[in-house]
Amino acid sequence: RSVSWRWPGSDRQRDGRRTLALLLPLGGNAWALCEGGSPNLTLAQEMREARFVVIARPQTFMHVQDLAEAPDGYVATRVRLKVDEVLYGKAPAEVTAKGGLLDIVEPNTSARFGLDERDVGKPYLLFVYEGEDGNWISACGHSGELARNRATLRQVRGIAAGRR
Repeated sequence: RSVSWRWPGSDRQRDGRRTLALLLPLGGNAWALCEGGSPNLTLAQEMREARFVVIARPQTFMHVQDLAEAPDGYVATRVRLKVDEVLYGKAPAEVTAKGGLLDIVEPNTSARFGLDERDVGKPYLLFVYEGEDGNWISACGHSGELARNRATLRQVRGIAAGRR
């Protein structure tokens, strides 16, 4: 089941696959809830639905401003990552090339995956989806810092080997 949503004041529709973004006021912060918990897909399902799976390291961050949508802030962050390895899927040439680069869009909403400048250089296991505004990472999937996702990495490698 997919849940579609629109940014306030925007005609551009976003796809919130299996993400139910509910905002709950908790101590002044807003939190996204994942429909069915997190991760809300099995690993095999997410590998089928994601465009590709990589190990990559965040390099640079650029805030995208749109004064009509967010006059006091920014609507998204474009994150450039250096790709260490493509594990599965159909990645474009700029990703698969030696020293490949990957750009993702992190909306400035509670549904974002949550990379920031403190993550520069840390390896991440990322399930990359393709959207209208570029590549994105589900906050409700199996993506995460590699150091905490070694077991998931082993499973990804096993599933990928079985599908070749």
